[in-house]
Amino acid sequence: MPLLLAGVIVFAALAVSASAGAPKVTASVTKASATERVVRIVNHDRVTYSKFVVQTATKPALIRTTCGVVQRDGGFNGTTFNWKYTATCKKALPPGRAFDIRLTTTPQGGSVFVYVVVNKVPIRIR
Repeated sequence: MPLLLAGVIVFAALAVSASAGAPKVTASVTKASATERVVRIVNHDRVTYSKFVVQTATKPALIRTTCGVVQRDGGFNGTTFNWKYTATCKKALPPGRAFDIRLTTTPQGGSVFVYVVVNKVPIRIR
């Protein structure tokens, strides 16, 4: 029984540390051309983050990135079929630094979402 209690305590500590404060990381997306976007991620926090996720919905389709393999996943949302394109970037970003991710997309408009992963939980920063 103490083993189960220790597991609960460890889980509670992870949940508290993940929800204690949002990471101070910002992301901006600029459109370099009709099919190219640049995501700039800046770390304003005092800790180093090392895993970022870039994601688009059905439009624009994510074709290629400079930091990871693009994965495509689809599913029904009511009566329409939607695609989700995801690229995971594993790069250490120390405090006060920034880096760019270049995306090649289809020419349609749409949103690009950026997440930072903290304790295996993705937190949306854009």
